[in-house]
Amino acid sequence: MDINKMTAAEALDYLRKDVFGSMGIDIDSVLTLDEDKRKWATVSIADQLIGKDANGDFARQLAFSFFDETKELLSDTLYPVADNPLLKEPQEGLAGWIVELMRLLALLFINNPFSHAIDLNLLDSRFPPMEGEGTEQFSPSNKELLKYLTTYTRTGVLLAKMVYAVACVEAEKIDNAIFDFYVFSDNRLKPDFTDKGNCFGYIDGLRDAIDDVNMHIRRGSNLGLTKEEIGLVDSLWTEIPHQYPSNYVDAAREIWSKIKPIREGFDEKGRKSRKDCDLFVNDMVEIALPIAEKYEVDMELDDEFSMPLDYLKHWLSNIYYGNDPIFG
Repeated sequence: MDINKMTAAEALDYLRKDVFGSMGIDIDSVLTLDEDKRKWATVSIADQLIGKDANGDFARQLAFSFFDETKELLSDTLYPVADNPLLKEPQEGLAGWIVELMRLLALLFINNPFSHAIDLNLLDSRFPPMEGEGTEQFSPSNKELLKYLTTYTRTGVLLAKMVYAVACVEAEKIDNAIFDFYVFSDNRLKPDFTDKGNCFGYIDGLRDAIDDVNMHIRRGSNLGLTKEEIGLVDSLWTEIPHQYPSNYVDAAREIWSKIKPIREGFDEKGRKSRKDCDLFVNDMVEIALPIAEKYEVDMELDDEFSMPLDYLKHWLSNIYYGNDPIFG
């Protein structure tokens, strides 16, 4: 049914009886709860709405009958749908709570690291109010969030997708191998919102991926490798996890020892020039390839496409642009 062709009274009746009533939810009772309990109840009801079908389509369509999806992708502001009857009325009492619920759902569905992050404080008061763009809330190092994900499993899946996205952004600054590992882990299981076990499995997959990456980086650190050297070993090997073969470790250490003083000698003028970056990368490749050959690192240069060379160039671009501790 198209809620935007109803009157406000008809919309409330439809939502109370046909939507929430059919799910066994007494939405009027939510208004009697204190602030924290109402917040929990709102998230719980949003979670149940998402679980009405495998892809969350019903909840998505209902939320976007209140708030515009397309405009939100380019803005931090939700745009109300002009024809929605409940948005034409004073937003108080039950109507006000329904609008609050739909805003929460809309934010969950459009949550992404490139335009807008949902404020986790909207979900639970244990999280401080969001500051800035809010992306840091979803860092894979946020242990409180990782614990929270299974509190409401369908909502947890949507939040886990955001953690995956932020993890990929962070990983790409280290090396492409870690980035690929997160992408592969994310794509291993397709979430089904009607199946709580499936949702738990998706969230556990995220936690396992984060643990594997952290363990991999710790193993490199225990060998005395810097973050740059870990990223270089990964780039030459092209995937993680690996056992840090000694020839790759030795090659990475020598390559970084040659490149580091050159990078440290840069001034800040023109640091972000694409042309200068390409020149830097090409010059550093000329330094790196003979060292890789000396340590019998297979750069696959005889193949039509060399993934180690491609990953090496990406790593060098990061070094040029300053995604390293020296300039970070």
